[in-house]
Amino acid sequence: MPLIPNITNKPLMIEGNYLNTMLTTKINISDKEAVLVGAEANYNIKNNNAIIQVIGPLSMRSDFWTWYFGGSSYEVIRQDFKAALDDNEVETIIFEIDSPGGEVSGLFDLVDEIKSARGQKKIIAVINEIAYSAAYAIASAADEIYITKTGGAGSIGVIAMHTDISKMNEAAGIKYTPIFNGARKNDFTPHEPLTQEAYNVVKSEVDDIADIFISTVANNRGLSPDTIKNMQAGIFQGQKAINAGLADEIKSLSNILTPTGGTNMSKKLVETLQSAIKGVKSEDILESMAELGYIPKEGMVSNEDHKKALDAQAEEANKKFLDSIDSIKAETSDSVKKEIISILELCSIGGVDNMGLKMINEGITAKEAKKRIFDSKVPTQTVNSTVNPMHAGEVNPLLADAEKRVKEASK
Repeated sequence: MPLIPNITNKPLMIEGNYLNTMLTTKINISDKEAVLVGAEANYNIKNNNAIIQVIGPLSMRSDFWTWYFGGSSYEVIRQDFKAALDDNEVETIIFEIDSPGGEVSGLFDLVDEIKSARGQKKIIAVINEIAYSAAYAIASAADEIYITKTGGAGSIGVIAMHTDISKMNEAAGIKYTPIFNGARKNDFTPHEPLTQEAYNVVKSEVDDIADIFISTVANNRGLSPDTIKNMQAGIFQGQKAINAGLADEIKSLSNILTPTGGTNMSKKLVETLQSAIKGVKSEDILESMAELGYIPKEGMVSNEDHKKALDAQAEEANKKFLDSIDSIKAETSDSVKKEIISILELCSIGGVDNMGLKMINEGITAKEAKKRIFDSKVPTQTVNSTVNPMHAGEVNPLLADAEKRVKEASK
């Protein structure tokens, strides 16, 4: 069994059990099968999010290791990241991470590049399903770290492994005689037991790199080096990773990529709606958008503090939307405007805001939209509003109008 390149006699930032698995893996491939494909930047875009995968064992360059074990290289991750930063379609960069870690070489330069780009675009790391050692170093450079319920984070430490096959050679009747110059030249040969001097050399290097690793993660996550060091390269799962300060929230990649409507509408959706209602008076837009995006669904407001927070959020979002609308001067026919606003209102009343844009793009009428909404969602809803009355003591006109529409639409 040949030794696997890049993983023996050198410090690594990889989870220990995974390293042992790699060391005991039998390599059985032909020269023809071992052709490597050149590294090419390749990321997916969904809802203005660039998704960069950090998968499998990590190495500095695309080589045998990344090819055979299905891993990623720092050079490709860097190419993807730079391309996503320059891509005007990309608003958020997401690192999807499922890796036990890997090589030290090239890692910290990549981590520093990612962190230094904070503020240019939002950078998110999603641990789906593990981010250990070097992989967690990459995650720590992001603005936010999300983890799945069963995801694992940590292993913030360094390991090196020397393989001694001298007994195997002896059993096979093979003896290697090294001829070298320089006391350290033959320190890490696999054909002899590791000397104490050689061990001390590697141990010193492992400790030095561990100090860099610990300080990097501590700085990136706003934790003290002692906090990271006291973890003793432990692994933390799900909520425990959050409690340890290694992640911010339990959230899957699909949760992040799926728009939720309301005050979380994507920039692209807002721009599309703005284009669709060009020429409409600001006050009319305020009413329609208040109904569409800023009315809490039934049961959303559970206490007074939550309601106040929603009110403040809605007021700020409505103001920003009005400010942007005032700059739009193009004209749209009254009939088209009426149909669009009617569809948006029906979607808001029915609690299916996400259907509005699709139906507008399809060009269906408000009558057809009404039927589709009630086919998909029959139960009536209690209508609440975060828009305050225009004057003290008056009934909220939007709330009254929305309740009236619910009753009429339910007939």
